[in-house]
Amino acid sequence: MNMNRIKNRNLFSKLVLASFSVILFYTTNAQEVTKAKTINDSINGEVHYQYYLANQDTIYNGKFEFNSTKKIQDTKQIVSYNYEGNYSDNQLSGNWVFSHKKLAPLSSFKEKDYKVIFSTSGEEFKIKANFKDGLADGNWQVIRQTFEASKPTDTIFTINANFQNAKMIGALQAKLNATTIQGYFTEEGVLDGDWKINHRINNEDFVEVRNYANGVFKAHYFLKDQQKYTIQHKGLDHVVDEEETWEYIDMNNDYFQILELTNIGFENNTTPFKEVKSVTNKTNRFLKNTLLSFSYFKDYKVWNSLQNKEAIEFGQFKVRKYPYTNTEKKQLKGIVKKAAEVEQILNNFFSNSKIEIGKLTYQSLNAYENVLYQYQEILPQLKNLIHIIQKPAFEYVDRKLLFSEYKLKFSFNSTIEYTFQKEQILTEHDFPSLPDSEHLSIANFYVLINQMHQDVSEIDADVQRILKDLSKQEELNEDEERLVAKKEKINKLFSNAKKDENFNEYHEAIAQNVIEFANQSFENYVKLPVSKKKDEIQPTLICFEKLISAYTELSDIPRKLDRLDDVYTRTSFNPYVMVDMSERIKERIYKAFENYLFPAIMREVQQNINCSSFSESLNELEKTYNRMVELSDEDTSAIEKELRREKDANAIKKILFK
Repeated sequence: MNMNRIKNRNLFSKLVLASFSVILFYTTNAQEVTKAKTINDSINGEVHYQYYLANQDTIYNGKFEFNSTKKIQDTKQIVSYNYEGNYSDNQLSGNWVFSHKKLAPLSSFKEKDYKVIFSTSGEEFKIKANFKDGLADGNWQVIRQTFEASKPTDTIFTINANFQNAKMIGALQAKLNATTIQGYFTEEGVLDGDWKINHRINNEDFVEVRNYANGVFKAHYFLKDQQKYTIQHKGLDHVVDEEETWEYIDMNNDYFQILELTNIGFENNTTPFKEVKSVTNKTNRFLKNTLLSFSYFKDYKVWNSLQNKEAIEFGQFKVRKYPYTNTEKKQLKGIVKKAAEVEQILNNFFSNSKIEIGKLTYQSLNAYENVLYQYQEILPQLKNLIHIIQKPAFEYVDRKLLFSEYKLKFSFNSTIEYTFQKEQILTEHDFPSLPDSEHLSIANFYVLINQMHQDVSEIDADVQRILKDLSKQEELNEDEERLVAKKEKINKLFSNAKKDENFNEYHEAIAQNVIEFANQSFENYVKLPVSKKKDEIQPTLICFEKLISAYTELSDIPRKLDRLDDVYTRTSFNPYVMVDMSERIKERIYKAFENYLFPAIMREVQQNINCSSFSESLNELEKTYNRMVELSDEDTSAIEKELRREKDANAIKKILFK
């Protein structure tokens, strides 16, 4: 017996000595350093830490402090990242604090120990964490608060939760402004029981309740004055069956998208408030951000850069999966691919300037435009549905039940109506049949997209053939684009589409004729064979440019008439009545112009709207105006004598230009 005690004492002494030797070894070799460090490949700062070397590897052990502070370019704001905690053999251990501050220095400051200290205002995001062997353990808190003059003023966001072996366990409380969350996790880290979210909606208090049983979503409702308003989640299974496929997923996956997809509103048309989806989606975001904020600041992973393993397992949910069949997987890929090709064909068609020109020559382009326009109209609805069924969350809903909620609010008009060369044309087009919402599925949605793709592709093939024919005039394209632009400009100018303040009675008198002439000239050009177009494009462009210039010349007529009125008026001061007196000078010349010559020229302008006579008439007006200005300063007694009783415009013109 005594011998055993002696042996045990010797063994204990050896163990104590060995442990002391290890501690002494590491203590003796423990080192401390301050140096520059980059975290997450983007956060540059200074780190102070304790460590020891083992086989030339740095082992963090003891205190660790990191600070990164920088000024945001072109602003006064300062951003800082801070870590403070301890390591134990390269594992996060004990209490840790992470904080991110965004601050702006105030104008007030003070000096101490040769340092100038500014007070600041701004915002801080802080995580108070606890670790054991590198895993989240114990109580954790998240705080987002504002500062004024370097003092906390308002707490915007708080979370309090507990961890064990990286899993969230027990109660969780969170608050964001007036919204609060209370929930519970099992020891396995799955949501359980009633999760209560307090809302303030339209100045009324509501309690949103989401009930879980070991991670399974069981019920969803709002409470108001002891009245219960139940939310329907169509296609979301609530009862676990061993023969079904059930999975645990966390919020880093697409759990909340599942809730958003299946939420179809209140039961029995009860509506305590209208914005049900807005409110529940806000809860989804709040709950997701709450649980993720222990490990994320926005997209920045807080703890991953400090050790090579995940410190937190996020709260989990249990959801039934409705696996896609191999056929459905192929159909989904086909839907996405073919819908994208349809959209590309439509975009190419409606953005091609040659189509507008081709429509005047090729009748089929007019019909195709009508057909493709209908496809373009339905495309946003189809893209929205494709966006939904592409989500990973869609594999976790009962698609047979949920598809009925996606109604295609559209119907094709098989009667195609268009105008070609002034003739009204009616024809029929065989559009695909739209599946009704009660029978919508991946399979028949694929059939719809496939038929659309086939129809649009066949149309596109013929359109490309037509465009190839048109491309023979490729060298004319740039000029023809200019021609289209000039035609449109003429139409806009003379229809006064922009309500131009210079638009006057002279524009108005010829506007309709000018527009009709320009449109007819354009149509005549388009109908020409390519060989003749090459000869006609430049003369037609010059003609259209003359029409555009004519608009400016017509705008200037009132100014010119005012000028002539002014130069043919003498103003003198009458001392007897103390006023300026005006009298017409060279009245016979002025009246001849005003009453006979100018009206005759304007009649020629109106009656000769073509590419030659039109501009000649306006040139005649300009020459006559300049001559009238000259005559106002000349001796015109002989001219005035000849003009006596002359009323013929041509005769007047000859006399004035002698």
